[in-house]
Amino acid sequence: MLNLWFTGCGPCRAEMPELSTWKDEMSDVMFFSSTYEAPEIARQVLDKVNFNWIALVNDTQFK
Repeated sequence: MLNLWFTGCGPCRAEMPELSTWKDEMSDVMFFSSTYEAPEIARQVLDKVNFNWIALVNDTQFK
C-alpha cells in the first residue's frame, strides 16, 4: 500500500491515524508513505500524528 502526502495537506494529515490503524490490522501488507519534503519537515508531522508506516521522505520518484 502506498500513500502520497505533503505537510500542507489537511486531509492527508487527517487520514493518518486511520491509515495507521489499517497497518496495525493488516500485518501481512507492506505500507509505505511517500512525500517529496525533507526529512526534518516530514518528521514533524509524522511524529505528531504517530504515523506508523514506512516513511519515504525527500522522494521525487512518485511526484
